[in-house]
Amino acid sequence: MKPPQELIKEISDRKQLSNFFLSLSEDFKQNPDEWENITLDQYFDAVSAWLQDADGLEKNTDYEISSQPDWKFIAEIAYIGKIYE
Repeated sequence: MKPPQELIKEISDRKQLSNFFLSLSEDFKQNPDEWENITLDQYFDAVSAWLQDADGLEKNTDYEISSQPDWKFIAEIAYIGKIYE
């Protein structure tokens, strides 16, 4: 199975999103030392913080948040919970 960060690029439907979540779960089991947020509350706090900071991200980078979120965006948010401080 591909790493979750590689699967994000390919997500366009619900099945691919489901596979992404399986990969993310496996990544957590195999590489917990690579995760900034290892408890569920830390993970959700990181996702929330990123969503609140997203406007600044759009202004300061070339990252664009769609006004119509899609399956890929859901995966991006889930992955952010792994790495955002």
